[in-house]
Amino acid sequence: MKRLVFDPKVPECDENAFNLNADWTEFYGDVSEEDPPDMPEPLGNPVHINVFIDADHAGNVVTRRSHS
Repeated sequence: MKRLVFDPKVPECDENAFNLNADWTEFYGDVSEEDPPDMPEPLGNPVHINVFIDADHAGNVVTRRSHS
C-alpha cells in the first residue's frame, strides 16, 4: 500500500547553508527560462513546493528500504 502524505508545517531550514548569490553564468552561460508558447495565464495564488529527497533510495538490497 502506498501513501502520499501532506504536512502543512513549514520545515526549519538554515538558509545560511545555501549559496543564494551564486553566479552560475560561467557554467550555464547567459540563459533564461522560457515559458511554453501555449501556456495559459496563471490563476489564483502561487504555490510553494518543498521536496525532500533521500540520496540513498532503496540502498538496502534485501528490503529495498532507504538508509536514513
